[in-house]
Amino acid sequence: MKNIIILISLLGLTSCGIYRQNVVNVPIIKQKGQAQLSGHASFIGFDGQISYAATKQIALIANYSDIGTKKVTYSSDNYQIDKHYFWEAGVGYYKKTSKHLYIDFFILGGNGLTSHFVQGLDTAKKLTTFYRRAFYNRFCFQADFGRVRNKFEYAFTPRLMVVNYSNVTDSEVKTYQSLPNTYLYSDFSFTLRYNLLKVLKISSQINATIPITGYKDSYYEFFPFNCSLGIILNLNFCKRHDNETQK
Repeated sequence: MKNIIILISLLGLTSCGIYRQNVVNVPIIKQKGQAQLSGHASFIGFDGQISYAATKQIALIANYSDIGTKKVTYSSDNYQIDKHYFWEAGVGYYKKTSKHLYIDFFILGGNGLTSHFVQGLDTAKKLTTFYRRAFYNRFCFQADFGRVRNKFEYAFTPRLMVVNYSNVTDSEVKTYQSLPNTYLYSDFSFTLRYNLLKVLKISSQINATIPITGYKDSYYEFFPFNCSLGIILNLNFCKRHDNETQK
């Protein structure tokens, strides 16, 4: 039974790949000096985020995503290990369009590493291993359309992402050698937040990713859905305070 489980894992990994989503950093910026620190748990792992409104129109954001080291053990000989991390930073423009509506646009760039390792016994009781690893760079254009009303905040975020893979290693198949290294993805997120305290928010997000190119290439995985829950520390480093969220 254990050998069957490992065989299924090996076969499954041959049709998946190396790209993972991250929780989208949606700052919904209201004024110069606003800063946000946040942490999120999702289906993928854990995300840390920061944003800061440097001027009345320009903002900076940065994100870090990490699933850590996940090990699934079937026995002392049969197990698999997954690792992944990703970081990115960006700059953008924000604007208040009406009493409760806010928009911003960001350009981001970052890189990550993801890997899968499986060890198990084959039908002949011989110890076998499977290893896949790849680095990737991602460039992203992001637009946030946010609405703030009473204690709730809503945002819709479309993104367009270019992902380039490099230094790919696969111990079992060489499919990647005949495939392109650069892929295009579209991504859509919906964010809902509740202002628990003046400086503390609860945030939830659902996210869907659609490959524009390379969707027929089985080696490169796109994780199609993600869902997260987190907390946000909201600070204002300026004298003027925006009290509209309390109306």
